Order: sequence, then C-alpha cells, then structure tokens
Amino acid sequence: MGEFKKIDQYGWEYFDSVPGDFILATLEDFHIKGVKRIGLEFLIRYADKEKYQVCIVSERLTSAFLQPFIEANRVFIKKS
Repeated sequence: MGEFKKIDQYGWEYFDSVPGDFILATLEDFHIKGVKRIGLEFLIRYADKEKYQVCIVSERLTSAFLQPFIEANRVFIKKS
C-alpha cells in the first residue's frame, strides 16, 4: 500500500503511490492572493519510477522551479 509515508536511505519521506486525498496541482495552489502558502505539503513524482517525494513549501520555492514538474503532471497537493 502506498498510503503510508516511508523514509528512504537518505532520510527523505515518500509514498509508493499518490494517496487518495491528493490531486494534481496547479501553480495557483501554491499561493493565496499572491502570498506563498508556506508549510504546505506537496508531492513530486520521480521521473523514472512510481515514487512520490514529500516536499514542503518554503520561502525559497519558486514558480520557475515548480512549473516544469506541474506541466509534466508530477506535482500533487492535498484536496482542500
């Protein structure tokens, strides 16, 4: 079951599949009226396997970084 977080050998949290309460993300999901949603948990699917790394929105996260992953349908957030 991929519904449970796991930890890889480097200490990164991940899922084996997208949990049922996550949906594909858009850039608009990462801000509210232009204010970044600091602390928001999201997942990025690896390019080469079914593994979904757990990530957290921080001040350093940029739309330029996220855009290619979003365009490739590899970013997921929890349903509101």
